Amino acid sequence: MGRWFLFRIKVSGLKSKEIKVGLIQISNSIGGSEIRMAKYAVELSRDKYISPVLVINQSLARAYESRELINRSLYNSNVEIRVIRERGLRIIRFFQALQFSRKWYFRVFNKIFGRILLKIYPPSRILGLMANDLDVIHSFFGKESLSALLDMPNIGNKKLIQEVTSHRVVLDYVRVMAAVSNSRANKIYMRCVSETVKEALEESFREKNILLLKDKIIISVNPGPFVGTILPIESESKERKIVFGHRLQPSKNGLLFASAVSKIIDKNLFPDWKFYIFGRGKERDAINKILESKIAMGHVSMEWTDNLEAVLKNSSIFVSLINTGNYPSQSLFESLGHGNLLCLSDTGLTKEKIGNKEGVTFYCNLNESSVINSIESAVSYIDLYGFERSQLNARKHYYELHKKSNYMEELLGIYKSGYDVF
Repeated sequence: MGRWFLFRIKVSGLKSKEIKVGLIQISNSIGGSEIRMAKYAVELSRDKYISPVLVINQSLARAYESRELINRSLYNSNVEIRVIRERGLRIIRFFQALQFSRKWYFRVFNKIFGRILLKIYPPSRILGLMANDLDVIHSFFGKESLSALLDMPNIGNKKLIQEVTSHRVVLDYVRVMAAVSNSRANKIYMRCVSETVKEALEESFREKNILLLKDKIIISVNPGPFVGTILPIESESKERKIVFGHRLQPSKNGLLFASAVSKIIDKNLFPDWKFYIFGRGKERDAINKILESKIAMGHVSMEWTDNLEAVLKNSSIFVSLINTGNYPSQSLFESLGHGNLLCLSDTGLTKEKIGNKEGVTFYCNLNESSVINSIESAVSYIDLYGFERSQLNARKHYYELHKKSNYMEELLGIYKSGYDVF
C-alpha cells in the first residue's frame, strides 16, 4: 500500500523551510475540491519558505493513490502526507454528533457521558497528533475539524484558517464558536467564498452575541479562484468536441444535459460535432438509457478518465450545469486554461466569479431549450471565428482570472505574517 496507510508519514528529501503549513481535508472520494487542494499543496511546495503538509483520511488517501497524475505530482513534490485512520475519524464525528445533534437521545447521552468520554479520548488529541508541530493549520474540512482544532491545548501557538464555502454551513460554524468560546486560539481566519457568505457569517455572530472570540476572528472573502500554475497562451490542436465532465449526480444535471444532447442530434443542428460525457455516479445508467441510440450511432461517447486535462487539450467546448453554481469547479478552470469555451448555468456565484465574457462564456437557465441555445451559440461562435481565435479568447480570460485572483498571494501573506521570511 506504500506510504499512504501509515498513521503518520514523512516524505524523504524535504527541504529545510521556515513555516510548516497543514492542509486538512476529509473526504471519501475525489472531486473538484480534493483535486484543487492537492494541486494547491504542490504549488505551495514551490515556495522556499513553506513546507506543506496534507492531513487526510484513509479513504481520500486511497482515492489519491488511484489517480495517476495526482499521485505522481504529490510524489514528485516536497509535500508531506499524514493520514488519519478511519477509526480516529469515526471518533471525531461521534463527538460532533454528541455536541451538535438536535436529536434528543444524543443530547441525553452527551449530558450523562459526554464529559467523561471527552476526557478519555478527546477529538483534539487525534488531530493534535497530526498537527502538533504545524505552524499554520488551514482547514478545508467542516465543523468537525474546526471544533477539535479549537480545543487543542497548543492551538494558541498556531495560526488557524477555516474555509467557509457555503451559506449552508454558516450556522454550523457559529455554533462551533459558541461551544468553544474558551478556546486558547489567538486568531482564527475565516475565509468565505463570497461577500454574501461573509455577510451571513457576520450577521450570525451578531445574532448569537458571540463576544468572547470577537477580537480573535478575522473574516475575509477569497479574492478569486485558485487556478494553479498559469498555462502558456499557445495554440493547441482543437477538434469538434463538446465535453461534460462531472460526477453523474442530480446536482450536476447530467440528465438535463443528456436530454438536450438527444434533441440536438435529433434535429441535426450541428452534425459535425461529437459529445463526450466523462464521469461516474448513480445517474450513469439513466443517462446511458437516454442516449443509447446516439451512442450506438457514434454521436455521443460515455467514458471514464482520470486525466480529464488530456481530453480538454483538444476539446473546444465545456459544459457545466451545476445547481448551486459552477464556481469553484476545478474542471471548469482546467477547461478554460486549455482554450475551451464555456456553456454554464447561470446559478450561484458563477457570473460573479467567472465573469460574463463575450466569446468565452455562454450562459443558460436549467431547462432543455436554454441549454440547447447555449451550446448552439458556442458552436456558432467557433464556426464563425475559428478554433484559434476562440481558444485564444478563453486562454486570455483564464489569464485575467489568474491575475485578478491573488489567491496564493493573499494566503502566503497570512501564512508568513509574523515570520521574517519576506
